[in-house]
Amino acid sequence: MDPFFKVPPSPGFPLFPVSPERVNRQHLPQSPSLPSGLSTSLQDPFSISPTKASSDVQGKVAQFNNLSKEAIQRRKDNEAALRRAVVGREEAESETKRLKEENKLLKKEIEEGRSRERRVGERVESVMVRHFGYLYILNSDSLT
Repeated sequence: MDPFFKVPPSPGFPLFPVSPERVNRQHLPQSPSLPSGLSTSLQDPFSISPTKASSDVQGKVAQFNNLSKEAIQRRKDNEAALRRAVVGREEAESETKRLKEENKLLKKEIEEGRSRERRVGERVESVMVRHFGYLYILNSDSLT
């Protein structure tokens, strides 16, 4: 088995561990035997040049500002949507209240109509009984 290719004992460990010295290392003194450009690239292959670092920082700041603007706009949009929803709910509640009142009035009118119809029917029935009852009595007298 290759000694350079070890599988970590459990998940959660880095594949290629880095020493704390290497992580915290800023810059090594340049070797006099190497040319200046070559010595920096050999010293720390993960180092970032100052101009690239400042442009990265500026890029991150611009990205953060952009996210901030997007969050503010999203918040404004959400607040406007919430206001529209509240107004819509209030309108629906007032419409529901109006319809309930109208329904109550219509039920009252229907009940009054049924009451009038019942009274008229009773009146017609009493008139018919009187009229036909009188005719029945007259007819029965004439038959005898």
